[in-house]
Amino acid sequence: MGEKACKAMSLLKLAEERASMKKKLDEQKRKQQLDSIPYLPKDCVSNILIRLPIESLQRSRFVCKPWYSIIKSPTFIRDNLHRAQKVMIFLSPVKGFLRGWSDQDSVFHENPKTFSVESKIFYMKSVHMLHRPLIGSSSKYAIKYMVLEDGKGMIHDYNATCMGKIRASCDGLIVLDNMLRKGELVIMNPVTYVVLQIGEKSWRVIDGPAFGLMKWFGYDPVFAIGALHWVPELDHNDHIVTMTINDEKFRTIMLPKTSRFNDRIMEAYDRLCFVTHEEINEISIWALERLSGEAWTKTYTIAVGCIRDLIPLYFSRFKWELYFLDKDGSVFGFDFEDDKMKKFTTMKGCFMLAGAEYTLHVNSLVSWQIKADDRDDAIYS
Repeated sequence: MGEKACKAMSLLKLAEERASMKKKLDEQKRKQQLDSIPYLPKDCVSNILIRLPIESLQRSRFVCKPWYSIIKSPTFIRDNLHRAQKVMIFLSPVKGFLRGWSDQDSVFHENPKTFSVESKIFYMKSVHMLHRPLIGSSSKYAIKYMVLEDGKGMIHDYNATCMGKIRASCDGLIVLDNMLRKGELVIMNPVTYVVLQIGEKSWRVIDGPAFGLMKWFGYDPVFAIGALHWVPELDHNDHIVTMTINDEKFRTIMLPKTSRFNDRIMEAYDRLCFVTHEEINEISIWALERLSGEAWTKTYTIAVGCIRDLIPLYFSRFKWELYFLDKDGSVFGFDFEDDKMKKFTTMKGCFMLAGAEYTLHVNSLVSWQIKADDRDDAIYS
């Protein structure tokens, strides 16, 4: 071996030794850094993460594998759901989007930062571009929600669009019309963008209410005390129609007084409540704690003074407050602890002012999945 070759071998060996030394030093430094960070038990980390806003939780999933595992666990998702505050979800027309038959591409091509329900459904089916369905003239909507808190009404955007109407909401999931296939619906979580189509085989028949019992389906049903409850007519109701979840049987429950146009039934603090207007500028709140016995109890009376025609929106989940919508789009909140009615400040473009329909909703990480070995057992995962 020549002198040059020996020198090259020596340099190579020296470089390898230095690289090996650097690797060991880096490992020691990394270990020292980890040792310097206090250890937090998994339960403690979970207790911290559960307090983050839903938007922060979405980003926190990708900090590290342990955090991802915690946030994706069914236990954490259930706990987060129980802490979620109520919001009002609604659709806002996307400006400049009123399509005809020739503008099909705009349905399937979105801003990279915006999620499209129709695009997701289309590409889930893996349909060839030549077989793309034709969609008639319609509007595209941005999915948004409004939070009422601390005297303000704040509007937030999910950065998601759809073309179908919102039909219902439950535990963070919304049901939308599937505009790509007539007669089908879509279940979606607007926070996680998880989408599930509901086809014909997903439905099963149950015995509906007796003929003539339901004359109107204008209001969303209310879920409380183990049952779904409907107001059967637009005005002058002396009863509500109830379907118990465990046996899927329909029945009627008499109201404590006749319901009028601006009265509402709603869930509050694990009870079914009836919020009704009295003749003397007062609003009464009646509560039903259980279905057996059907005994309504008058729990509170609110003096509204000169503020008339208030429509109850919902009870706050964690505060003793009840929110109302006035006929001019103004929002009011009644604080039961202070016994005061206050007007909320709402942003320009508020759905109340625009006349848009709203649905009561909670933001969560819930997704829908049916166990393969038990199709009737729905689980959150």
